[in-house]
Amino acid sequence: MVLHDAWWQMSLTYAVLGFAVGLALGAMPTVVVEAGDPSRSGVATAVYNNVKTLGGAVAGGVFASVLGSLLTADGKAPGERAYVALWLVAGGCALAAAGAVALAHREEG
Repeated sequence: MVLHDAWWQMSLTYAVLGFAVGLALGAMPTVVVEAGDPSRSGVATAVYNNVKTLGGAVAGGVFASVLGSLLTADGKAPGERAYVALWLVAGGCALAAAGAVALAHREEG
């Protein structure tokens, strides 16, 4: 399949993923605060942190359900297509988030 047949492919994929997630998690609170009213920056940050935690919990449950439903022929482990499906969904969500960040800005003045 795509970029997971050899150890170096997985290492490259996880290096890019780690960089991207670190960049996103570091930048997102700033984007949230800048998009909101300056007098409500504390509330905006708190809501962001709560929604991020809730989103992680929901995503973990959904992804676990997908992995549990797409098992190998012997029914003992998730199959390759389960992991490919998860990566495609995660990639789509990442693109949607990047689009939302590009559109989030506050007009000064």
